[in-house]
Amino acid sequence: MMWGRSMLHLSKLTRNQQASLFLVSTEIVIKHFSKDEYKSISNNALKQCWKWMETKSVSADSLCDLIDSYEDGDIVYIQETVAEEDDVSIFNCVIYTIAFICKIAYEYEGAKTFPQAIEIVDFDNYEDIKSICSSLISKSVLDDLERYIRSQSDSIKDNNTRTIFENYITH
Repeated sequence: MMWGRSMLHLSKLTRNQQASLFLVSTEIVIKHFSKDEYKSISNNALKQCWKWMETKSVSADSLCDLIDSYEDGDIVYIQETVAEEDDVSIFNCVIYTIAFICKIAYEYEGAKTFPQAIEIVDFDNYEDIKSICSSLISKSVLDDLERYIRSQSDSIKDNNTRTIFENYITH
C-alpha cells in the first residue's frame, strides 16, 4: 500500500490516538446507514470499544464476539444480509474498528496470538476507513479530525477519551 504524507504522519500516532481515529471516523460514518437498526447495532458495539478504551473493563474476547461470534447477531452476520452497497461499506468500517480495538485489547491482556480475523488487522486499515468515509462525508472533516487527534496526544489517555471527540461525533 502506498501511503501519502498524511498516512505516514498518522502512523506515528500512539495506539490510543490510532484507536480514537478509528472510533471517531466510524462514529461519524455510521450516521449514513440506511436503516436505524444498523445504526443502533453499530452504536452499541462501538460503545463497548469506547468502554474498553476508557476503563479496560471489556475483555478482548467479548469485543471479538461483537464482530464474529458465529451467531445471528454478530456484525459480520448482519453485514452479509445487507443489500445496500453503502451499508456494506459502513459495516466494513465498523468491523475494522472493532477488530483494531480488539487487537489492542488482546495485546493489553498479554496475548501472544490472536483470533485469525483479528490477526491481520493493523493501522493500515485506517486507509480503508478513510476511503469509505470520504465517499460519504467531507474530506475536510477527516482532515480536521486527524489534525485534532495529533494535537491531543497528552489528552488521549485511558479515561474520558470519547468526550474529547464529542464535537466530531455529534455533528
